[in-house]
Amino acid sequence: MHAFYWGTNQYVVQRTLGASSLRQARAGILGDGFLTITIPFFTVLTGVAAYHLFQSIGESNPIDPDEAFSKLVALVVPGGYGFGGIILAGLLGAIFSSVDSMLNSASTLFTMDYYPKFRKTNFAKQIYTEETMGEAEAVRVGRAFLLLFSALTVFLALVAYNPSSKGNFFLELSAQSSHLTPGLLVIFISGIFWKKANSISAVWTILLCPIVSFSLPYVYESIAERNEILTYLFGSKLNFLHRVLIVSVFGYMFHFIFSRILFSASSKERSIYGLGVRISLQASLCVFFCVFWIVICILFKVWTNIEADWITFSSGFGIFASGFLISFRQSLKYGKSKRVRAFFRTDEWVATLLLGITVSLYFYFG
Repeated sequence: MHAFYWGTNQYVVQRTLGASSLRQARAGILGDGFLTITIPFFTVLTGVAAYHLFQSIGESNPIDPDEAFSKLVALVVPGGYGFGGIILAGLLGAIFSSVDSMLNSASTLFTMDYYPKFRKTNFAKQIYTEETMGEAEAVRVGRAFLLLFSALTVFLALVAYNPSSKGNFFLELSAQSSHLTPGLLVIFISGIFWKKANSISAVWTILLCPIVSFSLPYVYESIAERNEILTYLFGSKLNFLHRVLIVSVFGYMFHFIFSRILFSASSKERSIYGLGVRISLQASLCVFFCVFWIVICILFKVWTNIEADWITFSSGFGIFASGFLISFRQSLKYGKSKRVRAFFRTDEWVATLLLGITVSLYFYFG
């Protein structure tokens, strides 16, 4: 889900594509990744502090997770000075900023990608005499789409979420949106690294993955009722994170079968973009080593069930070492006077450093 959010999210990618160069775009994404690491310290630890604070003051009734922050502000922030209003204004500003970016991206996609195709139909040609869409028309279409899209999202929110529920709204939102995540991520990654992936297969994969995602929990519950081992490992109900992983595997199977057998691309026009890239042997070995080392550390931690500091250190250091060696080897192609500058201009050591810190924090707190 992180790969989907940071790799395919329109209002993240759209700003990245606005960079003046590829180097600055990469630097912006990597720098944003380091800032993202600090988010759990402001979100998760705030909830942990609120829990212990409420317990210390003798709060017997369980606190609704969605109300914990507001009650914490009312309890900790001094009243009568306007500090609570400033915090509320900042919180609302952050929420509106995210919603505004999402609506802007949705309007851009519809206005620039879908609406021009409608204007080319025989029915639309009788209405629009001009062949190309003007700026005034694009603004009107974008505003009309925003109104309809906002009304649709409000309706879906009323249907999918119960306002009186005591569950965590963020987890519920993530669980609902994750039904659409696997299919989009599968065709995005396949379209980049596999030349034989085609558009017809991508459409069917996007349509089938949500169907599998919605039906998988019911299938799992019927099987788990008769299988004690499965219930012991994964619980009586399937967690949505496990569901995303399983649906992603099915998505890759669908996309491969459709692209190779059912909808085999016989011409370049049927391929997605022809974006299949050749990954260098060094980068391939780096990715393989990182994945292999993470799996080894996870299995050792699970099977041994001990708290070992060396796992935390070695998991991050081993990942960073692989990227460091690749960047160092690339810098050897230049003269001695330019090696240091060439080393710091590569992205491998920064990416593996970011990944190493993330994995180390996972083992430390997990």
